[in-house]
Amino acid sequence: GRPMMLASLAAQRAVLLLSVSVTCGSCAAVLDRVPDYIDRLPALDIVLLMSDRGLAAGLPEQIRDRVAVDVAQSTSTALQLRYVPSAVILGVDGLLAGGPVQGADEVMELVEDVIAQFDEAELTPRQ
Repeated sequence: GRPMMLASLAAQRAVLLLSVSVTCGSCAAVLDRVPDYIDRLPALDIVLLMSDRGLAAGLPEQIRDRVAVDVAQSTSTALQLRYVPSAVILGVDGLLAGGPVQGADEVMELVEDVIAQFDEAELTPRQ
């Protein structure tokens, strides 16, 4: 409910930013996986970028509080998120850590790749 600079969104933790719409058929597959992504990526904040907060009412309650409104599509334009669904990972260093990717298959592939990287890092013995 308050304006936020994009850089401050990822100031403390990396962010998986998912540009979605509840009126988009291909976004449904991505939105259905968000609770699983939350569980499997505890090191990332997951934010749903939408064009209108009113549309968030159509989301499951568990993920509704993760919505950020893209005022005048300024964030989508800056990050080259031209279509929904699309995704980008924002690093705490202020740089892109992944993406941008467009389309449900590409978004889900990006997320699964990140999950695999985190899983691999957890299994690697510490030196």
